[in-house]
Amino acid sequence: MSAFLRILLLLLLTVGYTAATASAQQRPVPERRNEARERVRAELVETEASDQRQAEQWARARRLPLSVRQDGGGRVALVGLDGARPRYLASRNVAAARATGTLLLHPDQSLGLALTGENFEIGIWDGGVPLAAHQEFVGRVAVRDGAAAEDHATHVAGTLAAAGRRADARGMAYRARLRAYDWFDDVAEMDDEAARGLRVSNHSYGLITGWHYGDLEDDGDRWYWLGDASVSTEEDYGFGAYDAEALQYDRTVFANPDLLPVVAAGNDRGDRGPRGGTYRALDDQGRWQTYDLATHPRPRDGGLDGYDTISGAALAKNVLTVGSVGPADAVSAFSSFGPVDDGRIKPDLVGFGERVLSSTAAGPTAYGLSSGTSMATPNVAGSLVLLQEHAVNELGRTLPAASLKALALHTARDLGTPGPDYRTGWGVLDARAAADHLSRARTESIALIEAALEPEASFVQEIVAEEGAALTVTLAWTDYAAAPSRRWGASPLDDPTPALANDLDVRVTAADGTTYAPFTLDPARPGAAATPGDNRVDPVEQIRVTGLPAGTYTLTVSHEGRLAAGLPQPFALLVSGATGPARPVGLAGADAVGTVEQVTLRWRTAFERDAVRFVLYRTPLVLRADGEKPAGAPVEVGTLASAGAAQHVQDYTFEDPLVPAGRYRYEIVAETDGGRSSLGVVTADVPAPDAVAVLSSYPNPFAERARIVLDLPRTQQATLDVFDLLGRRVTTLLDGPLPAGRHEVAVDASGWAPGIYLARLHTPEGTRTHRMVVLR
Repeated sequence: MSAFLRILLLLLLTVGYTAATASAQQRPVPERRNEARERVRAELVETEASDQRQAEQWARARRLPLSVRQDGGGRVALVGLDGARPRYLASRNVAAARATGTLLLHPDQSLGLALTGENFEIGIWDGGVPLAAHQEFVGRVAVRDGAAAEDHATHVAGTLAAAGRRADARGMAYRARLRAYDWFDDVAEMDDEAARGLRVSNHSYGLITGWHYGDLEDDGDRWYWLGDASVSTEEDYGFGAYDAEALQYDRTVFANPDLLPVVAAGNDRGDRGPRGGTYRALDDQGRWQTYDLATHPRPRDGGLDGYDTISGAALAKNVLTVGSVGPADAVSAFSSFGPVDDGRIKPDLVGFGERVLSSTAAGPTAYGLSSGTSMATPNVAGSLVLLQEHAVNELGRTLPAASLKALALHTARDLGTPGPDYRTGWGVLDARAAADHLSRARTESIALIEAALEPEASFVQEIVAEEGAALTVTLAWTDYAAAPSRRWGASPLDDPTPALANDLDVRVTAADGTTYAPFTLDPARPGAAATPGDNRVDPVEQIRVTGLPAGTYTLTVSHEGRLAAGLPQPFALLVSGATGPARPVGLAGADAVGTVEQVTLRWRTAFERDAVRFVLYRTPLVLRADGEKPAGAPVEVGTLASAGAAQHVQDYTFEDPLVPAGRYRYEIVAETDGGRSSLGVVTADVPAPDAVAVLSSYPNPFAERARIVLDLPRTQQATLDVFDLLGRRVTTLLDGPLPAGRHEVAVDASGWAPGIYLARLHTPEGTRTHRMVVLR
């Protein structure tokens, strides 16, 4: 394929993440790895190491520095090559909190939600790390890789989580803890953090594409043009291109579907280069040369209208890409516009990013103003942390990435013409509206539907609208890493091949057959308003209808073509402006703890409108390179009657005994005469025994037939005998090698006398004895 010939000057945006479980307290999540996943991680590490080796060789041959400090603060770092061309990373709030409604989520506000981010962690990747000694972060920053403190990272971290020692610089999730990295090896580190529970990551850096003013050669600031003239002299082909970096982000998120990276759209719109004179650009051998603008003209980035000025990871399908607005929701002059070359909507939404006051690294009491999508991105990411905290309070759990993304876009405050656009995406993040919708999801079943679409199947839900209703339906999913048909060998300039792998569709149909379709945009006319149609490129679809006639409507989710890998596609579906079945029970929290002997499920209901029967389902899981997948069909493992209609908290416990070692997903379903409602899903890890095998039986006592259960930590020779109380061997049930894992052995006692018997399991690691009682 053609090289992604441009320089990655990553605009220092940060990486924030939140990890939370089904209770308000965050707790460590066990590592979830297998051989395939380890291979993927090893590939990521080796790729990043190889990139760095190539960069060092390239720089030595040209006597160029690997890192250059910039006059305006921050630095540029050489991190790899695209063909013969270098790739660079570059360093690039109360007002912000008000603009996105986040202030209203804090304590002492009218909503009464009192959200602070306490007990959540936010990860931050940047050119450096925040100043841990700053008064805004004391005791709340863990530097993970020994990087030095820098202004940009400290400023971004302040917008995410500054405590408010200076009140007008308080961050969005101002009691959250920070885990800080520099930007080297960021994808592999994201994968590691996701495995331990990462929920939201903030990326205030990205590809610098087209024109750039700065210092790449350590000899002073000047204009650079980073495009590839052999591809196009009219634009840098990296703008809009779904490239290797976007693919790596999508691959990582698909393997970790609870992780939502929040990525800056960039500040490239309108970069015009020098008014005259000279500039620097790369020749065919990847060497910097001086060119005269009069003989080698290059247009401003985005041309006259500013479209097609986003690049790199910000174009990934599974991230939330953030542009910038200033006062009165005016789009910032620097904020980059979409579309993606295949027509996808970017940015996804916008946050406040102009003259944001935040902490700096000049000292423990230092502050400064800064503008850019680097500032808008932590405004959004920190707000999403609070929404995850609210989800725990309302639903007893955090949201998967697709649900969190759908919530943010479903409730965004629209700007300009109705529907999405390539300037501001779905609008300005509206944290208050998102929190209100989450509160409704506690009792309204269609406010948040999380399901999986099976191959060749459809999901159908009836909804009821009142006369004149304003209906909004939003569908979102975490898509497979790349479309199998993508033409990686095609010309890199404005390649329209869809990157979407699984094309899901949502439709609303009236009783008379009238069908309402989602918004679509035309990349050939990027300034045109959105219209209803068949969206074949976005992993988000939204239907919006005003003045809807009263009646019952059918909501359908289906898919076109074959689902990638033939696997079900999980999705999130949000509905406003209509009603559906009321939730009979509201879940306030759930947890599952696995031991060698059993898995213990505990859950708490916030309310119970009706008496229900709780049905518990267990599904074995396996972690593959492309994510955590079911290793079998769900199995009903038990039922439990509810306490009955009650408006106060009720606690329940269920024990699932003798579960083989492994990882499992448990679903709690409330069943009534009127139907079924999924309350929530939790996971449990069942460990293998440390040494000697576990031995038990069921039922016990028994009349004629039973099953003996044994669990081996590793493959070994095993003998299983049954003796009576006089020590006489009654039978030998096993004698030979057995693989590691759980085994069940049938016992036929129809010829035995009633009484007590001892089953004895002997292995090289020891002997276990179990008592059984035979009745008649």
